[in-house]
Amino acid sequence: MGVYNANAGAGQTGAQKYIIEYAYALSKRTSLNANMLFLKNSSGGRFAWYGDGALGQRQNIFTAGITHAF
Repeated sequence: MGVYNANAGAGQTGAQKYIIEYAYALSKRTSLNANMLFLKNSSGGRFAWYGDGALGQRQNIFTAGITHAF
């Protein structure tokens, strides 16, 4: 989790991000995982997980996967 202020003296240019992660072991070598990422820009913030961030934009991402070690 974090709060970003790119230009603290120039107004509302920051953002807040939150990441939730979960992993579940199916066996000794195999696991499932899921992640949820949230990004909330301030009115003048342009941060982005992907692409170009628009002023004040919010972005949410969900990922899921499986990992197996050979």
